[in-house]
Amino acid sequence: MEKLGDLLQKKYKQLDINLKLTESIIKIYYKDIVGPEIYKISNPICIKGKTLFIGVKNSVWAHHLLFFKEEIIKKINSKFKKKIIKDLKFMVSDEECKEELNNNEDYYTEINLSEFNLPKEKIMWIEKVCSDVTDKMLKEKLKEVMKKDAIYKMHKR
Repeated sequence: MEKLGDLLQKKYKQLDINLKLTESIIKIYYKDIVGPEIYKISNPICIKGKTLFIGVKNSVWAHHLLFFKEEIIKKINSKFKKKIIKDLKFMVSDEECKEELNNNEDYYTEINLSEFNLPKEKIMWIEKVCSDVTDKMLKEKLKEVMKKDAIYKMHKR
């Protein structure tokens, strides 16, 4: 019997969800990483390469957050215990990043899960894979990402 970690790693490669999972983890822990004040005026949008795009309320905040750039990068990378992010780009609007996402199939697209039905076997498999994840919030996000990936791949065919 395979270890859960080995199984997850194989499936991540097969499903190509590493980027989606990384983005989800950053979004889950973003408030802890940047603190409540910065969290109120910014949000992580997406990752392109090793650059994290962060949306901010206005150009003043974009400029102000440049002073915290290295600290934010260090905190994000320490969460993963390796260098995931090399740069941050602050933007007033997330349109630039959304345009990139729409032109690149490797990036996450918004899917409303309630509009689609996954086969029962697929749902049971996702539940089984996620059953050993102890962090409740991470477990739910992982399930959501895996379900969205499965739906995306089903409807892409």
